[in-house]
Amino acid sequence: MKNGIRTIQYDASLRIEAYRFEGVAQSFPNHFHAHYALGLVERGRHVLSCKNQTYVLGPGSVVAFNPGDSHACIQDEGGAFDYRGLNIEAEALRAWAPDGMGAKGPLRFSQNVTDDAETACHLYALHEMILNGAPDLQKEERLFLLLAALGRSCGQAVAGDAPGETPGDISDDTLANTTGDTPEDVPEDTHGGTPGGAPEDAPNHRQEVGAVCAFLRAHCAEHIGLDMLCRHAGLSRSTLLRAFIRAKGVTPYRYLENVRVEQARALLRGGVPPLEAALRTGFSDQSHFTNYFSSVTGLTPGAYRDTFLERARVGAGAGAGEKPAAAQKETQ
Repeated sequence: MKNGIRTIQYDASLRIEAYRFEGVAQSFPNHFHAHYALGLVERGRHVLSCKNQTYVLGPGSVVAFNPGDSHACIQDEGGAFDYRGLNIEAEALRAWAPDGMGAKGPLRFSQNVTDDAETACHLYALHEMILNGAPDLQKEERLFLLLAALGRSCGQAVAGDAPGETPGDISDDTLANTTGDTPEDVPEDTHGGTPGGAPEDAPNHRQEVGAVCAFLRAHCAEHIGLDMLCRHAGLSRSTLLRAFIRAKGVTPYRYLENVRVEQARALLRGGVPPLEAALRTGFSDQSHFTNYFSSVTGLTPGAYRDTFLERARVGAGAGAGEKPAAAQKETQ
């Protein structure tokens, strides 16, 4: 994480976190969120990888990530970027979605990137309103218009799409990029698989992967080893790793780290100190927690927590007509 100004403001009425990065030079590793994440690139370029697709993001690009969409962003060499982001809780987004959106199941965007100018305009306007404490009615109207524009520009997933799934087979290159290992580092499957990629007719083991995800969520604060997961799933190491990456787009360890970050976010919003949040969510130490939290959110745990502490402090002493707490800024 290098230089720039990082601003965050939480809007309690909309249940939205508004981020702004100005002059920031940072790449983001493969990760996912438990919420919807919308963003607008204002300056600079990033290379985005999401669901086996690669996109070059530039000024005017809008991104829309569903909960569970694994994605990574690489900073273009030699330049910083300006970015506006909105993190929206799943229940909040469904509550504000226009009639018809999500009527056939959970609301999911089928396209992760659009250059639609109308969508970008609405996202920019809503972001500014949140940062500046605009009246609720004005923000609510703009959120509705933004979601309607996203429905037109990013569409909705076809029936049968599942959160966080990565369609298609898993290649050696994808495996290396996802795990940080080379294909040779992945143990050979003793039940018929090979390190060179799963056969086209290989079973997807969705039930076993789902059981492993539930186990990781339930035991995220504990020490977990690969053999423990294999015993829980009844699969060999290679079969489990390949099935998990194919379904979720990340390794079990990366999935565990993201679950820990999401739980830490909830603790930090409640005012828990970063060190305590790190220990309660299974991170080995505060340094590891701070580094990983910052790598996927762009903010330190302390800066994220301070946003909610400041809002609680101002809210407790607010009089009639008092504006919400000022956005927290962190300069690197």
